[in-house]
Amino acid sequence: MRLPDRRFARHGTAEFFISSRGLGYLLSDQICLANMPLAWACIVIAAVLGIAFYYLVAAAEKWLKPWHSSQL
Repeated sequence: MRLPDRRFARHGTAEFFISSRGLGYLLSDQICLANMPLAWACIVIAAVLGIAFYYLVAAAEKWLKPWHSSQL
């Protein structure tokens, strides 16, 4: 069994928090400003986007690789 490459995950996390724009920047900024309702909204949006992206990739894998062992 091949383990997933974790370099992408680390890079993606850094891009989320160490940026000058986007959802990660907004989240970090609102936490520093103690604006917790907006910070929690950012966390919920990120979670929903993550779940949606996961299901999108799973559907694409099922469609593109119907012969894969995970589909049997």
